[in-house]
Formats: sequence, C-alpha cells, structure tokens
Amino acid sequence: MKKSQVNNVFDAKQPESLKVDALAHNSFPPALPEVNNVFDAKQPESLRVDALAHNSFPPAPPDASLRRKIINDFCDATKPSKFEEAGCAVCGALTLKTELSNLSSLNIDLSVLNTSGLGFTRKERKYSAEPISELDGPAIDASCDYICISCKDKVRLKRLPKFALANGLWLGKIPVELQQLSFAEKLLIGRVRHN
Repeated sequence: MKKSQVNNVFDAKQPESLKVDALAHNSFPPALPEVNNVFDAKQPESLRVDALAHNSFPPAPPDASLRRKIINDFCDATKPSKFEEAGCAVCGALTLKTELSNLSSLNIDLSVLNTSGLGFTRKERKYSAEPISELDGPAIDASCDYICISCKDKVRLKRLPKFALANGLWLGKIPVELQQLSFAEKLLIGRVRHN
C-alpha cells in the first residue's frame, strides 16, 4: 500500500467488527479516575488508616496491654522447653523434646528391634578372655526414655526404621573415659573424618 493511498490506518477499508475508535486508543496515558486525596478513594473501613496518627514520628509508645502481650509472646517463644533436646531410644538422634513421645507411656511392641543372632550388638567386654556375646532384647539406647515421631510410626507398622540402632548402627555405650572429650580430642580419636 502506498503512502498516498492511505494517510491513516483507520481510513482503510475494514469490516465494521474490526474498526476501532481511534480517539479512544490514541490517548496516552489512559485516563484514570481523578482522586485528589488517597483517603478520599473508596476503601473498606477495615483498611482505612488514620493519616495523622500513621505518619507521626516518633510513634507513640505502646500501651500497657500491648507491652504485656509482646513480653508474654517473647517468653513463650524462648522458654527452655522449646529448645531442650533428648535422644531417641530407637535411633539415638538428638531431637527437640516437643517432637518426642515418652517411650514408657506408649503401647508399642519393640520386638521388631530384636536383633539377636544377627551379630549387630555385642555386650561390652572388660577383658579379652571374656566370651563374645550379644545383647538380649531389642537394640535400643536404655539411657533414653523417648522415641521420635518417625521411629514411632515405623515401629507401630512393624518395620525397622532406616537409622535404628538395631539396623547395624549400635556401637554400645560410650566409655566413661571418652564421655567428656573436647571437640579437638574427638577429631583425634575419630575413625571417620568429619568436615
């Protein structure tokens, strides 16, 4: 099409269904409803903010009930029970006490953790002349009174948890001489290097 033939795109022959109002589409920027003040616009009552109180600096100190709520919430979030850990008797993992259940209060059959005859657990020997024998009963850490959620679910289904001590991970009790080692001493005697 030559320039002399069509001066305006809207002058060309178009079906009525495709014609566009040129004036409405050529205005830029598009017309917006005029609002002189942000607070004059239609807003729900719950979203309105008192402009004078909101923009004042420094803000007013919180009242006594708000201070009490802030302090109580902080104390609840930082109380020792939120951070205390204990070991799981089945897998030995340190877990927050809030995610543990008391093993004695649950009616769980621990026979799935019985590994006698498999050679996974051995009684501690004080002398080399003592015979090698296995531990009787389920392979659990007797010093722990709790069970974690994942182990509890698996044992209830009569399945051995992946990281259970009875799954060949039982090392026995830590000797008294090795219980109070520093981090550097643990690195020196460790069989596996941890980075």
